[in-house]
Amino acid sequence: MHHTLIGFMIVILIASSSFAFVHLPENYVAASSTNYVSYVTDSAPNSSQWLIIESTTSPYAVTTNNTGTVPQYSDLSSLNNTKIGIFCTAINATYDTCSQWTTYQQPGWYWDSIHTLLYIHYMGDDPIEIDVYYPTTTSNGGTGGQGGQASIAPPAIVASAVHATSRGGEYNSQVNVENTGSDLEATITSLNFSSSQASFDSADLPLAVAPFATESINVTVAVPAGLANGTSYSIAGSAQVVEGGSNLGITSEYVVNFNIQVFIGGQPNSLNLIWLYVGIVVAIVASAAFLIKKVRDD
Repeated sequence: MHHTLIGFMIVILIASSSFAFVHLPENYVAASSTNYVSYVTDSAPNSSQWLIIESTTSPYAVTTNNTGTVPQYSDLSSLNNTKIGIFCTAINATYDTCSQWTTYQQPGWYWDSIHTLLYIHYMGDDPIEIDVYYPTTTSNGGTGGQGGQASIAPPAIVASAVHATSRGGEYNSQVNVENTGSDLEATITSLNFSSSQASFDSADLPLAVAPFATESINVTVAVPAGLANGTSYSIAGSAQVVEGGSNLGITSEYVVNFNIQVFIGGQPNSLNLIWLYVGIVVAIVASAAFLIKKVRDD
């Protein structure tokens, strides 16, 4: 949900080494949800911009829609040494002019717990969205919403076992994605297997799994014929997972590994059938011979 702030609000911006107080225009927007606050501002593309927000709680992540996840710094001095933009890095002594220009892209953020201020150094754009993620159990002091402790964890992925016969063929397995340990939506963007025996419909991806929900992907396993009863093996799989909401920046990426277990049992293979038939014939012949002998003895 987005809210347009009426009137004006004062936010401190840092330009180079100086501070300036800026009245934000009415098109300054803050969006609030259960765990993040979004700020939208207009600035020159690729320029160095600073945003300072009063915040009583430290965020756990900051993202922008142009550079992605913004790194956290342990102190303000280190953050103040970051650079964004084009800088002269070499001087031509003869002509006293710049002979080399270097482009820097070093965004970052730092939360000052003593003064309860959040400093964000970001690369400007027109417009630029800055998302600040807060825990959901406590209020943040930032403008535009409440935040709190958000659980972030990769989903559990468990595949159902395949019970096949020695005749082989195609069997189904369900790959269950259990997003039960996270407050954020998890999206399966790719699925890979160690063997060509396992395949799935690519149209099933990407698969979005809501917080505390479970979704499944159907996988077909082509089991070769002729494997002996009692044989078992596994097919390794891996899933690329992006965790975040549909309106959020990327907060975490994972590779989750799992296995599909294949068990061979049930119908005997052709060789075992031959020995079974031979055993039956031998038993019948032996029984007939015994009966004939008994009749003659009587």
